[in-house]
Amino acid sequence: MARPCERLAIVGTNLLKRTSRILIEFARVYVCNCNGLRQRDVRQAIEAGATRPRDVFARHKCQAQCAKCVCDMRKMIDETCRAYAMAAE
Repeated sequence: MARPCERLAIVGTNLLKRTSRILIEFARVYVCNCNGLRQRDVRQAIEAGATRPRDVFARHKCQAQCAKCVCDMRKMIDETCRAYAMAAE
């Protein structure tokens, strides 16, 4: 049988794993924390014709603040373009 301090360590480890999963999910939801743009907002802009992060910001009437999200937006745009290209083949 595990001693109380060992049980506490196991519980703490499990809690940390669950918390980190929640934080990872939260991080995935928001693409731009400065402007509060979520993945769904960026995807809607891409579906409406955005081909650059600048277009995404323009669609939502905002602009890049710290620009940490620009790489993620470019990645989402590229993935969408590749998916459309594969679907067209």
